[in-house]
Amino acid sequence: MSEIKVKKKSFFAYIAMTISFIGSCSIFQGTAGSLRWMLFYYGSPLILLLLSIYYVSLNRDIRVKKERKFFIGLFITPRIIMVLYSCVIWLISSTAFPYISRGISNTLFQCAAYICGVCIACGEKDDILEISLASAITVFGLAYLNGFIQNGISFIYALNPFSTLADNFRQFTELHEVAYIIGLCILMNLIIGKHTSLKKKNILFWVSVIVFIIAWKRIGIFAVAITYLYFVVFSRSKKGNKSFFVKMTGIIGTIICLAYVSLIVSGKFVTLLQSLGIDMMGRDIIYAYFRKFTTFAPTFMGKGVGFVGRQFDYTTRADLYHMVSIRALHNDFFKMYIEIGYIGFIVWVFWWMIKMSQIIQKRYGVKKAFICLLFILYAFILYTTDNAESYTNFQMLLSAIITYISCFYVDNKTKDKKAESVKVI
Repeated sequence: MSEIKVKKKSFFAYIAMTISFIGSCSIFQGTAGSLRWMLFYYGSPLILLLLSIYYVSLNRDIRVKKERKFFIGLFITPRIIMVLYSCVIWLISSTAFPYISRGISNTLFQCAAYICGVCIACGEKDDILEISLASAITVFGLAYLNGFIQNGISFIYALNPFSTLADNFRQFTELHEVAYIIGLCILMNLIIGKHTSLKKKNILFWVSVIVFIIAWKRIGIFAVAITYLYFVVFSRSKKGNKSFFVKMTGIIGTIICLAYVSLIVSGKFVTLLQSLGIDMMGRDIIYAYFRKFTTFAPTFMGKGVGFVGRQFDYTTRADLYHMVSIRALHNDFFKMYIEIGYIGFIVWVFWWMIKMSQIIQKRYGVKKAFICLLFILYAFILYTTDNAESYTNFQMLLSAIITYISCFYVDNKTKDKKAESVKVI
């Protein structure tokens, strides 16, 4: 196995990402509103923004500058449109200021995540995977160490995800957002690692697989499996067929997302799962509460970005019963529908599943559009039962990977063809 090497230029990136990832974990955050919580909450994006400024100042290449500007616009444009649309909703419905402030702050954090992701990708290129994995594994290592310190030798049971005793230590092993980030990195390594300097023999890859299994985020494991299966089935297809697959995946994905939301809003989704004997772990209570704020119809305009998160601040035990301590919907599709409405939701899905692939295909080719769509597909699978759309670190890395693949990724076949062309000349 190869040794773990961190370039001097990448060390600051490793430190910054590690701090940011730590700040996303509840076991390290401390009590909400405390000094430690505030340091992580505001300090994490700040240190990443400083890192981004460093990369911008370090690389003034005209091409890189052009690509950086293009992708920042590609990612933040939907968020800006969403908050502008929300301003209209807030004005019409005379929305209280706490909802408005939450919507604006959420937008700022998301835009900052995308800007940082693009800048880091332009600065690190191939090294983005190793740095992300090293940071994520470091955070899991610190969490495991914390678990051993607090629980002693009994924490060993936490390392077996199939043991019923592992449930007692989930707060040290799940680390939701960081686990999904590792899933992104594993997927990236499986799909393009063999064509670049990102080799599967690297010890980071195998450690990340072990950590990902211990975390046992079933939707994450399912998302990696389905996305990689899709890649294996369609990656060898001809250019024309691949273009067709990209287009049809986007269209079918948009239809499925809309149908999925319709089932949730109507309550049929919960009824179906209950009839199958599937434990929803209290999500049915949360869904029932938020259904009263919405209807499934083209006339539903939404409540504005930030509504769902702020509304949790006003829920009581009478509203959510034993789920009152939960502060997230755990369903990003339902959340987006509530916040930006019927038409807004369709436009949002269309942008990610169809339009973004079309833009990348036109500018960089169908192969890169196909690979980028795979990572969007992974994210969208997570959105069905979790809050990954709101995870700033996850969105940062997602945007970084898409930027890297589009702008800087070159497989060995392309390199060989270029080399042959040079010899012939």
